[in-house]
Amino acid sequence: RVLPQHGRARPVRRVVLAAAPAHAAPAGRRRAVEHRLVRPAGQAGASPAVPGGLVQPTGRRGTGPVVGPPPRGRGAGQRGAAGQRLRAAHPAGPRRPADVRPGRLPADQVRRPQAVAGADRHDLDRVADRARPQGVRRGGHGPARDAHRRHRVRQERAAADVGAGPGGDPLLGGAQPGAGRLQGRRGVPRFRRAAAHLGGHHQPGRRAGAGRPHAGRAGRRAEPPAGTAARGRELRVPARLRGRSRPGHAAGADARAGRRGRRVQRDAGEQAGVHRGVRHDRATRPKPRGPPAAGQPAARRGPDQQGREPLSYRIGLRTFSAMESRSVLGVPDAYELPNSPGNGFLRPDTQTLIRFKGAYCSGTYRPAAAKRLGRAEVEQHLVTFGTEYVAPQAVRQPAEEEAEQTDEATSTMLEVLIARLRGVGPVAHQVWLPPLNRPATLDQLLPPLVDHERLGPRPVGDYDTSTLSAPVGMVDLPAQQRRELLVADLAGARGNVGIAGGPQSGKSTLLRTLISALALTHTASEVQFYCLDFGGTLSALAKLPHLGSLASRLDRERVTRTVLEMGNLLALREQLFAQHNIDSMASYRRARQRGTFTDVDPYGDVFLVVDGWYTIRQDYEELEDRFSELASRGLGFGIHLVVSTNRWSEMRPWLRDVLGSRFELRLGDPLESEVNSRLAATVPAIPGRGITSDRTHFLTALPRIDGTNTTDDLAEATAELAAALDLPSAPRAPKVRLLPVELRVAELPPPTSVEPALDMVMALGIEDGALSPQWHDFDTNPHLLVFGDAECGKTNLLRHIAGSVAAHYGPDEGRVMFVDFRRELHDAVPQDNQINYTVSSEGLTTSIQEVAQLLQSRVPGPDISPSRLRKRDWWSGGRLFILIDDFELTETGGYNDPLEPLLPLLAQGADIGLHLVIARSTANASRVMMSAMMRRMWELGTAVVMFSCPKDEGVFVGNVRPKTLPPGRAQYVNRRRSVNLLQTPLVRD
Repeated sequence: RVLPQHGRARPVRRVVLAAAPAHAAPAGRRRAVEHRLVRPAGQAGASPAVPGGLVQPTGRRGTGPVVGPPPRGRGAGQRGAAGQRLRAAHPAGPRRPADVRPGRLPADQVRRPQAVAGADRHDLDRVADRARPQGVRRGGHGPARDAHRRHRVRQERAAADVGAGPGGDPLLGGAQPGAGRLQGRRGVPRFRRAAAHLGGHHQPGRRAGAGRPHAGRAGRRAEPPAGTAARGRELRVPARLRGRSRPGHAAGADARAGRRGRRVQRDAGEQAGVHRGVRHDRATRPKPRGPPAAGQPAARRGPDQQGREPLSYRIGLRTFSAMESRSVLGVPDAYELPNSPGNGFLRPDTQTLIRFKGAYCSGTYRPAAAKRLGRAEVEQHLVTFGTEYVAPQAVRQPAEEEAEQTDEATSTMLEVLIARLRGVGPVAHQVWLPPLNRPATLDQLLPPLVDHERLGPRPVGDYDTSTLSAPVGMVDLPAQQRRELLVADLAGARGNVGIAGGPQSGKSTLLRTLISALALTHTASEVQFYCLDFGGTLSALAKLPHLGSLASRLDRERVTRTVLEMGNLLALREQLFAQHNIDSMASYRRARQRGTFTDVDPYGDVFLVVDGWYTIRQDYEELEDRFSELASRGLGFGIHLVVSTNRWSEMRPWLRDVLGSRFELRLGDPLESEVNSRLAATVPAIPGRGITSDRTHFLTALPRIDGTNTTDDLAEATAELAAALDLPSAPRAPKVRLLPVELRVAELPPPTSVEPALDMVMALGIEDGALSPQWHDFDTNPHLLVFGDAECGKTNLLRHIAGSVAAHYGPDEGRVMFVDFRRELHDAVPQDNQINYTVSSEGLTTSIQEVAQLLQSRVPGPDISPSRLRKRDWWSGGRLFILIDDFELTETGGYNDPLEPLLPLLAQGADIGLHLVIARSTANASRVMMSAMMRRMWELGTAVVMFSCPKDEGVFVGNVRPKTLPPGRAQYVNRRRSVNLLQTPLVRD
């Protein structure tokens, strides 16, 4: 080792000391450390604080003293200002005794390295230049030890720049259990006390510390305002510093946020920056990540290297070891603190170490109750001084207090302080918005609602109704720290809406919100809604004037009629657009606003709402083709589909492809998501929460306008909203027309014929397509089959047909032959219009044979030209209508069919004047359709009227499924095998 010289110093380039600090390399390893010599004591430039003229180096702590050549040139003696500040920053003082080991100086001559306060980067650069050996220039290639030395100097330079004063971020670490960091009676978090102190002395946004003598360069920075206990007052953290989920990213993001916040402070001046408070149980040394690079030594990371760099305030409570104290404070003093909670050290800068005792703020708050004596009590204790005895006066008992003392308060001092500070001063900026779990109402999303004298509640101002958009919820944008309206824009390609969600996820509520929002922003002449409520929750909107129909699952007729009305509207608008050269629905809307087409088309934008698409597939499979037509062509003509389902897979691809607006609520299985399965798994189990197609979370608004955010009385509030819009002067949506429950014969048009020589065309009833008469032409379709259960209207239809024959033909032009085993049609027509009335099987066989011989003579021969077929002038006599009721009674079970003689004549029935009408029960109808007569009539394209039939009979007429219908209601299957619902008239006796 090199000892100080009392004479002229001998230049020594480098000395190797065997020093092994506790937190550095293990024992036995040696490190090359740069040293330099200084002038002996008493000479110019020597430091009077250190014996022997040694000056504390600027290396890492724990490396021991360094010696080296004296400074030369500009920095020697009193001429180097940087050297003066460097030596003045390290006055001599008592230190904790250190071990004296071989190769080390005595402990009283050693000072532990500290960062230099007040020294800027330029000063430290000059010091580094002087510490560099001769012959090594800056930026040149030198030995590895020179690079290591310069790296140590840069660390001290960074410490002087980062931790030069208050206004930075606090570090509270290295505390043992019970040292005042943990919560409880023995230890209260010092973060709480710091927050309570800052909250009680500073207002949010106030800059503290500027202008104070010890602030230094950091005085220009804003001190942490109220709320800096855990993370301080945070600004908007960049998106690249958030969302870290991998291990180790949290600490890195905190460190980057701290450095960025300090940079914000320096750039913003008076504005507050990002302050970071870090609390550690123990100051551990993280392991370097990954193996060292090729040719590079293994990296050595100090304790909490990532988190400590941007920190300025360091608080150390009682630690487990001296090494942990050094890692936080730079000295081992925190290890020697007393065992009582609250004792600690504060390191505000690089050279100040303050011992403190933390206040206890988690204890029960007991207000001081100072007792005041009344004037009478004070006077009774004052007596005149004298030699005579003075009897003591009676002590006056204090009056009982009016209000007895309450029980001991249970609030802590911190809670009392927070309660008193609440509402005082400006509110601190909230970085994160509250959780998205409280739905808004429509009156909160729309502009202020005002009462219109004719329309009811309407948004104030000129709300643009041509856009066909309305808010339905709130979208959460956490990366931008804001929320936006979830707007359903249905005017363009996104006019069809699809909603998917699991049970009780809020599908029906979203449908009601969408309907209510459009109803508040548009009139009933602009938008109309026709709902198929298979869930039973849309009934609260029944009084809404915009609602044209509301059908439940059990109301098959209304469900079918609603879909058919949409099909009729589609056909009507196709004709209007073609006739008036209308290119788009936007042009049609503008024309309707001018009053055009209102007399022809009373509809605006029509919304067909289906709450529960699975029911359509399960119970109304015959309507899927009509839905497919509406989905493919309806949007271009102002017909929108709004469909809700439990999962997207329940919809067929042709339907999913046309749904431009999709709202995905919480699904039962996130893998069913059409947006993103991982994002769908993060949707909380809150009704109304979901994700949009843009992968953002949203919360559905409530369909109410009373400002209440609860769902307990949502149905009543929705009904009140509909009632508020239901004014007598408000326009109303066209209602869905239904088939009449009871139809009279007089309400139908009389039978007619195209030409006198042709057969009659009669109205069997009213069909549900256009609610027009269902015509049956006996000239093109001479025969008719009628099936139905008992008491469903078969005999009544035969009576209506017989009456139409008697009304259209005279006794010589047409007659009726009855086969009536139950004798119910004997008075259906006058006797002049009857040719035979049969009530038995034997009589039927005889009558059919006679009729077959008569009609055989009418069969046209080869001499009849095609032009004479329509004239029917080769035969004379009237037309014959054979009406058979209860045809199942004629079946004997054998091969003898009484109608077999008519089989060759069925194909030419219109030319020879033969018309066969058979009514039969649906019992064993599938077997009967295999008979020769029934099979022949079906092959000839005979129309079928199918009344109510039980489903267990199965399909026996083409692909038409049997239905349970009310009496008089039937399905009419024409020769083209299209099906219409038919209401037959009731014939009175």
